[in-house]
Amino acid sequence: MDRRSLALVAVLASAVACEKKTRTAPTPAPVEVVAKPAVVDVSRLTAPALFASVPTDTPYMLAAFEAIPLEYYAKFKRAIGPAMGSAFAQLGTLMEDEGADRVMTAIAQELEGKWDAKGLESLGFTASPRFALYGLGVAPVVFRIEVRDDKAVLATIDRIAQRAGVTLTAPQTQDARSFWRKQSKDGETASILALADKQLVVAFGRTAEIDKNLGLILGSEKPQASMASGKALTDIMVKHGFGPHLIGFVDTRKMITQGMEFAGQPPSPACTMEIARLGARVPRAVMGYTLLGTSVASGGAILELAPDLVAQLQGLRTQVPGLTEAVAGKPMFAVGFGIQIDGARKLALEAAAAVRRLGEACELAKLVEQAADAGDTLSRPLPGPLATMTGLVMAVHEISFGTSSPVPDKIEGYAALTSTNAQALWGQLEADEPKLGKLGIRADGRVHAVTGLGVPFPIHGGVGERAIVLGIGTKGKPLAESAIGARATTSAPFMVMTYDYGKFLELQSQLSLLVGGADPLQEVERKLNEGLATLFGRAAASLDVGTHGLAFWGTIEMK
Repeated sequence: MDRRSLALVAVLASAVACEKKTRTAPTPAPVEVVAKPAVVDVSRLTAPALFASVPTDTPYMLAAFEAIPLEYYAKFKRAIGPAMGSAFAQLGTLMEDEGADRVMTAIAQELEGKWDAKGLESLGFTASPRFALYGLGVAPVVFRIEVRDDKAVLATIDRIAQRAGVTLTAPQTQDARSFWRKQSKDGETASILALADKQLVVAFGRTAEIDKNLGLILGSEKPQASMASGKALTDIMVKHGFGPHLIGFVDTRKMITQGMEFAGQPPSPACTMEIARLGARVPRAVMGYTLLGTSVASGGAILELAPDLVAQLQGLRTQVPGLTEAVAGKPMFAVGFGIQIDGARKLALEAAAAVRRLGEACELAKLVEQAADAGDTLSRPLPGPLATMTGLVMAVHEISFGTSSPVPDKIEGYAALTSTNAQALWGQLEADEPKLGKLGIRADGRVHAVTGLGVPFPIHGGVGERAIVLGIGTKGKPLAESAIGARATTSAPFMVMTYDYGKFLELQSQLSLLVGGADPLQEVERKLNEGLATLFGRAAASLDVGTHGLAFWGTIEMK
């Protein structure tokens, strides 16, 4: 099968979607900085048959016990469907093969009027597919997804090829399984596409590894120990509150060990011991959705850590005055960071030392060098005033552009650099950069007009006991005046962010027009962004230390 054929199958596989009857859109639920855990009875979940092809020693996996709800596909189709025809055509122009534009046009024609359960099933796909992405070692990388009818999918591919005037190469056969192979020009890498057991399988990796694992890729062989029960994933769901629609992990010990084997440098006993030590401290990263509702979606990723590391991170949380006020009132964009900076430096120094020990034990000279350089930098304490910094807060309530320049003609918002001693910090900054002293900012607890910046909107700045603030625009001055005397009573997460995603997409389209003009590809991107802007509302995210490690959570409204 040639590159065009692989491309059309990949696009078809990603097009498994469905639209239910139109219904009144529910009121979007409020976004939450920390997503609520999913409520799932894992005893009622059934692992898909394709999990039996996933070995238990895979270093990473991303999979679904349940298909993404059909309503999601319907929402996306309504939002970006009108732009998809242009997107398919432009995608074809970017592909290297001659006639790729005809292939993409043929795909669009085949999908026309079939964006529902019945239509997709007529193509051989299922409207509720489950899947798994994993590695046989670090590579080959394998992707398996359920289809309804192998032969019907193949017939769909044939119809598209005929429409596009493409001649499909004959498939190869092994163990009564048909598959197509695509070899790189230098012969070093290869990709496989197969249809069997109601699964579409795509794999790619080094040619030697593909050949060695071909039976496992095709499904004619099964691993000695597999993920068939799904228990490894349901245990993650229970521990971290993830739902069944998407769940994944990256295992630290397996990833490093198998990565070294893949690179032709199997770990020595001493190296294996050091990898195990690191794996006990940082076992794995896990990720997944907690909620996929019709009006809100949420999920996250967690870097699991040993209990003493969790305690150390908890000790780095600090107060960030003005953060609560920044995220209140639904600003267009607001973000806040907070951490005990010198404590973070010391913890990072410990991490660099651990990485250096790993590099030395595993004879990885480059890793040793990089860890040593990081250690040298981190071993130097920050100057006294800089060590007092506790956080940064920024909020933008409004931003607009003119008709001929990507430079904003209006900004309304404020920013604050927080510290346990903001006046000493400002003194240090002025000493390091004398130009700051000419802006008109004074450390007297009040805001003053900032001069000499040459921007088309007013800026005010001031220095209080706990914050250095800047107010931008006419509305920014009162925001800065409020922030300069703000007080915090509780420790803040390491990062909090909230923003109106729909407005950001609208701004991106506007900037694209100012910068890119009538470029066809940017025109497609603008149309897609305009469609997505009608789909997404407010979003929120946080980075903080949780019960099991460093956790990132995100939530977004669906209109």
